[in-house]
Amino acid sequence: NNLLIKNHDNSTTGAVALSVARTNGNVGIGTTSPATALHVDSGVYDVAATLESSDSAVRLSFADSGSTGNNHISLESNEWYIYSNSTERMRIDSSGNVGIGTSSPEKTLHINSGTGNIGIRVESSDSEAEIEFMDSTTTGTLQSPRIGGVGDSLFMQTNGSERMRISSSGNVGIGTTTSPDALLTIDKDVSTAYSS
Repeated sequence: NNLLIKNHDNSTTGAVALSVARTNGNVGIGTTSPATALHVDSGVYDVAATLESSDSAVRLSFADSGSTGNNHISLESNEWYIYSNSTERMRIDSSGNVGIGTSSPEKTLHINSGTGNIGIRVESSDSEAEIEFMDSTTTGTLQSPRIGGVGDSLFMQTNGSERMRISSSGNVGIGTTTSPDALLTIDKDVSTAYSS
């Protein structure tokens, strides 16, 4: 049988505070059937565990057979830190700004790629990848302004329609969704087009 520690003495029906599985040594808190090395069931309460330190930081460390360096999540003075291989990778400061590659995020999301020129990649598994912009006055997601890539071309879209495209050869098209065949192609309407 499993080792059971209940929440009060001299009772066979009291709630289980801690259990240790005899077969594998799994420890359960609030459960008699721990499925992992440590299994905590808080029941109807949202907070299942609290980590507390008496100094300025508290950390939860992770390691496996292939890990090197220090890998942990820590809370220090109301700021969250994520470390891998003993290097800080991401920070959420006390105002909610998220920094990746920077310890002093100045905006909601602040990415510093260091010596690399590319700080972010937007990728999809189909034929287009887009970045969408919305504020409190945007009509809806179908009308939202977007910048996207299709193949090796870049396009800009407003109110659900493409407005400008830069082809892979550097040609710019305005008012046309087809690949522009001149350095600048402007399609004013179905009957009038200007190119240079």
